[in-house]
Amino acid sequence: MDTKTKMWSFWKFSITSNELLKFRKIKRSSLLDYERSIETEIRTIDSSATINL
Repeated sequence: MDTKTKMWSFWKFSITSNELLKFRKIKRSSLLDYERSIETEIRTIDSSATINL
């Protein structure tokens, strides 16, 4: 493998790893948002239940 090919493969790898990191961050934040929305839903259900009681 010559230097040019090595550099190219490294460059390609670094791009893909960066994309993966970005994707992971996006996934993580959307999961957190999802969890938060569930929590608020549960809270609203709880509060309506206490009101009904």
